[in-house]
Amino acid sequence: MIVLIVSIVVVVAGTVGILGWEFSNSNTFCAIVCHNVHPEEPYAHQASQHAQVTCVECHMGRLPILKIMAVKVTHSTHLWGMIAGYERPLTSPSMPASRKSCEGCHAEQSHQRDSVLVRKHYEPNEANTETTIQLTLRTAGSWARKLGGEGIHWHSNKENQVRFISTDEQNLNIQWVEATGPDGKTVVYTDATQPLTDKKIAQSEKKVMECTDCHNRVGHPFLNPEVVADNALAQGYLNRRLPFIKAKLVNLLEQEYASEEEALNLVEEAYDQYQKDFPNITKEFPEDYDRFKEFGRQRQKAIANWLVRSRFRHPDVSWQSFQDLSGHKYTPGCFRCHSGKHLDEEGSPIPVNCTTCHNIPFIQKEKDPAFWQRRPFGDLKPRSHKQPDFILEHSRLIGESCKSCHQEIKYGTDNKSFCANPACHAVEWPGLNLDAR
Repeated sequence: MIVLIVSIVVVVAGTVGILGWEFSNSNTFCAIVCHNVHPEEPYAHQASQHAQVTCVECHMGRLPILKIMAVKVTHSTHLWGMIAGYERPLTSPSMPASRKSCEGCHAEQSHQRDSVLVRKHYEPNEANTETTIQLTLRTAGSWARKLGGEGIHWHSNKENQVRFISTDEQNLNIQWVEATGPDGKTVVYTDATQPLTDKKIAQSEKKVMECTDCHNRVGHPFLNPEVVADNALAQGYLNRRLPFIKAKLVNLLEQEYASEEEALNLVEEAYDQYQKDFPNITKEFPEDYDRFKEFGRQRQKAIANWLVRSRFRHPDVSWQSFQDLSGHKYTPGCFRCHSGKHLDEEGSPIPVNCTTCHNIPFIQKEKDPAFWQRRPFGDLKPRSHKQPDFILEHSRLIGESCKSCHQEIKYGTDNKSFCANPACHAVEWPGLNLDAR
């Protein structure tokens, strides 16, 4: 009888222990029961491309059970924050190395091909004018090898190592960079506009670059309202025939509100005002208008779910507090290092040549010639085009020989020639400094 009782106790205890362990690794436990760090984080995770990846797999790593147990013990230090409180926005200083998390799914050798990215952008005018942007992302592959580089994922190649010193937890302000190549050669770059002393460099933490230093919002994306509106129009959720629809939607999504009810009221007020501004809209485009109304209501409700609780208690926290650093259009992103102001001892910058990571964007506005009709002639690039400071110097290097590839050399933004590219010129890039030297 005693043996039976002990056996039952062991089985029950084991079952409870296993179920408890599984629950402690669930998203429900991490995001709601235990942390509730940012109420909007779980909603953003569910809308991400990593919705089927659990919190533990990223924040602790895809590790054997005994190692995960050991890691969980170290995370107990966060309990004090739950008791005493914490500031927002909150960062994740204990993220594991990429090889323990990201590379469990994304093997390094899988990123060996370039990819073509096509995006559509809409102007905030009455016609919602469409612009198509085509970009070849040079992740890796034969093109990069011919130039002696490895494209964007040079940074994640195990033969290379990048270390850096930043002044903030989100790594937005990077003052010092050390790059070591496969041959063991090390080059140090410092921010010429805010150089560090040798003593400060020695005392500062030197972080090793990981996948999440660029892909920092893949698990919890908080999209810029501009991007939300462009995607809605490009994917057909909204129709361009509705006048000023882009501007109206962006304005709506940027509104401040203190509760979900107030957010939804803002939606209704916006629709009422839109009907007053365009009284014939429901007669001319009834189906399109109804879709806009439904889309806006659903989207605003989702945003309310993401942000309202945090915004209500912490008015300074919004989607702007969670910058996506994987590009450089709306945030410093790549230009945190490839800024033109991070120079080595000889005054040479970290490569700030746009074509290291992608081609020159092809822009097609309405009624413009097709992409292939406006590609530059020529195949091999001159040596000057491969220099790390080419973008800083290219306006000074212009000469008659340029016409053999680029035809007419005429600066501007009218998109009528190769050098009149509106994606490059008359654009303010956050973090880029062309006059640091």
